[in-house]
Amino acid sequence: MWQTILSNYISAALMLTSVFIFGKIILLPKTYLSRKQFLFLFQAVCVIQTLSVTVYNGEIKTLIMFLSNVIFYKVLFKISLIKSIIVSLFCMIIIIVPEMLLIVFITKVLNLNPEYIYKSFAGSILGNIIICVLFSILTYVLRKILRKVINIKIEDDTKLVFYFILTYISIITFFYKAFLNIKF
Repeated sequence: MWQTILSNYISAALMLTSVFIFGKIILLPKTYLSRKQFLFLFQAVCVIQTLSVTVYNGEIKTLIMFLSNVIFYKVLFKISLIKSIIVSLFCMIIIIVPEMLLIVFITKVLNLNPEYIYKSFAGSILGNIIICVLFSILTYVLRKILRKVINIKIEDDTKLVFYFILTYISIITFFYKAFLNIKF
């Protein structure tokens, strides 16, 4: 039990580090928190994400992680709620690409059993390190395009925030339903 929680915490810290790098590359912001405040925020979000991974599965887990990333960006970079949601949305969508590439590489090129990979490699610390590195590289490659899209002026409209959240929930649901039906 404790090994699982520790592994989930380390994985959450790795992923949150990638989320932080994504924000720094895309937003080019100054952080407005002291080192102590940053570490507290980082630890708090890591604990929330660890609990969500340990307790929940599927869409609820992903939604909690998304909302914790929104809070992380909002508090750390002092950006508007809508911009924080947009950045988090792009972050969570783009991080799927390295995950899918890694799964395809392992199943097709290395010819390993997908069930074995899901049970032993997906969510492991090594798997998260590889995904985080690929995600950071992809973010750096796409940085100019992402900056243009994210820096579009959007009014702080609650309806727009609501639609973004519904869109994200739809994407999560579609991803989980589609991924469960994939035959490797």
